[in-house]
Amino acid sequence: MITSCGFSYIRDNLFRKGSAVGVAIVFGLDSLLPNGLIPVHMAVVGTVIGTFLSCVSAAQNISFWHNSRLHQLEPDLIWLFIPFAIIGIITALLLSRSIAIISLGEEVAVNLGMRTLLIK
Repeated sequence: MITSCGFSYIRDNLFRKGSAVGVAIVFGLDSLLPNGLIPVHMAVVGTVIGTFLSCVSAAQNISFWHNSRLHQLEPDLIWLFIPFAIIGIITALLLSRSIAIISLGEEVAVNLGMRTLLIK
């Protein structure tokens, strides 16, 4: 029987091994590039490999949708949700232009004639 401490130990070792595999892949690929192990190359290759491994990990979580049984929702609940979704989408569409202008900075938005207090 595996206790919570045992599971934690197994999980931590699994993560360490996965990290070691990621490091090995980064060093292996970077050593194949011209000029060898340059820090900039390692950063770029590490980012690419890290993103790839994150995607692989996230793909395993897709089973959440099946396990949560969203396909078994009652249609009445879906019809209850639709008006709120439509109101949210319309509000987002109406405010998107103003929010984009405010994202340039409050001073710029005021100079462009935007009433920032009203939008906030």
